[in-house]
Amino acid sequence: MKRNPGLYIAVVGLSLPLLWLAATTDLLLTTGGALALAGGLVTYLWLCRVLWRAHLKGRFAANRCATCDHPMAMLPPGALREARETATVPPHRWVCRHCGRLV
Repeated sequence: MKRNPGLYIAVVGLSLPLLWLAATTDLLLTTGGALALAGGLVTYLWLCRVLWRAHLKGRFAANRCATCDHPMAMLPPGALREARETATVPPHRWVCRHCGRLV
């Protein structure tokens, strides 16, 4: 599996306007400003959650399959039956959406 750093770049990119706003203005000195900053922080956290879920489903900045270079999605718990030798075989966490390769 080829990892994609796009998710982390997007999270940092989304935080830059909020950090710039907090650093260059005196919003924390007023009640309304603190509420605006808190609202911006809640919006940022919600967007990060949406991006992370889309990444796990293989829709946004997906990790790529080493075999066919298609997006990979994370398997939900219990999607596969466990092997009898679970002590020696690591659990599969990612599946290719095209060829079905398990990683």
